[in-house]
Amino acid sequence: MPDYPAAHSMDSIWFAVDLDGNIAFFDTGEDGCLPDSPGFPTGGECGGGDLGLEREGLLARALWAQKGGDARLAALLPDSLQQLEDAVAEADWDELEKLFRAVGVWTYGVTCQPEPYERFGAVASPITTDQLDEQTRAMFAGAKLPVRFSETKWLAPSQYVAVAVYGYDEWPSDEALEVGDLESEAIPDSEFVTPSGDAFYEAIAEFLA
Repeated sequence: MPDYPAAHSMDSIWFAVDLDGNIAFFDTGEDGCLPDSPGFPTGGECGGGDLGLEREGLLARALWAQKGGDARLAALLPDSLQQLEDAVAEADWDELEKLFRAVGVWTYGVTCQPEPYERFGAVASPITTDQLDEQTRAMFAGAKLPVRFSETKWLAPSQYVAVAVYGYDEWPSDEALEVGDLESEAIPDSEFVTPSGDAFYEAIAEFLA
């Protein structure tokens, strides 16, 4: 397993799809693992080459994909996807993160250990890759995990794909906590803000103002 240099592993992000084509975004923090396998879009410090994808870019494309069936949302968005991506890129991420779940993308994070990742909050209406533009959809062709995010509160990527993590020449199996050990530490979905109804549109209008 490669030992990723600091500039290519710490504070990275990666994306995957589940058995139903639902999309999830994973934040490695400083210690989390990421797939050491082609096909998974990545971003943040690790870049991603041909499969480079930033969370702001995915959020903009998810919003753009939904405007066709939502007149109120369409009225708020700019005239082009590029303008929307520029606006999202300039917004404060702490405010945008909650919108990921609102537009249907599952979110996972990990702290102080390579895995497992914990799912943060719930998604009422998941967005699937079929709803995205052709270019973005193609980026997820090789990024499937054999799980359903709606049923997976804790996810250990190493159970399904080869992984790498900064600072380790070998997988630290004796240091990674088992999923079962963390059940009592789970953060309830209710602790995560996911705007809906008027609050959703107000949040969109706020960062586009």
